[in-house]
Amino acid sequence: MKHIRFFQFSSFVISLSLLVSPLSANDSYIFIDKEFSNIAEVIAEISAWDSNPNSPLREFNQYVLENNSIALKDTILEILAYAEDVVEKQQNKISQQQLDNINDSLDILANQVHNGDLAIDNYSRAPHGRRGPRGDRGHRGHTGGTGATGATGATGAGITGATGATGQTGAIGNTGATGATGNTGATGATGNTGATGATGATGAAGPGQARADRRPEAPRDPR
Repeated sequence: MKHIRFFQFSSFVISLSLLVSPLSANDSYIFIDKEFSNIAEVIAEISAWDSNPNSPLREFNQYVLENNSIALKDTILEILAYAEDVVEKQQNKISQQQLDNINDSLDILANQVHNGDLAIDNYSRAPHGRRGPRGDRGHRGHTGGTGATGATGATGAGITGATGATGQTGAIGNTGATGATGNTGATGATGNTGATGATGATGAAGPGQARADRRPEAPRDPR
């Protein structure tokens, strides 16, 4: 009887080993053939980003190329976890659309493995029926509202810097408009009466006065 090789981790971060053994009733196996899932295609895409020459993803690719179609369930789950770590390191190097697509594929594969969609009956060795076509992807939900602004942090204990040099004096501004004329002030108090002036000289006598002052002449003697 032909033996089937299965993947099994010998060290999660170092390498994988391929075992040649018959099916065991104590282990769970799944189909990795492209007829049942796209795990080989997804892992092949992610392995191109893995720089580890002994990458579990590279060994898995080789295992698939050798026409193996069955692997241990626990090993596949660890491979998917390793692949997710590789993708996370690429999140700033690939487009958001590509990142979303590859993460969605990893989530779907993990669910298929956990739910037994790819499981093999260890006694009859018959696979589950082929899964129907995948439905359309639902719309992405709206971006959530912005969270509340966090509290302002404590002021740092920095030293106040030196005072800068005084700037140049600015240009003299234009003269302002003349203000309105103020109200007339109150009349001042009456000043003191001035001193009496000196008496003026007596004026010349008038004509009438001169006749009155004249004495009548004595009559002349006719002799």
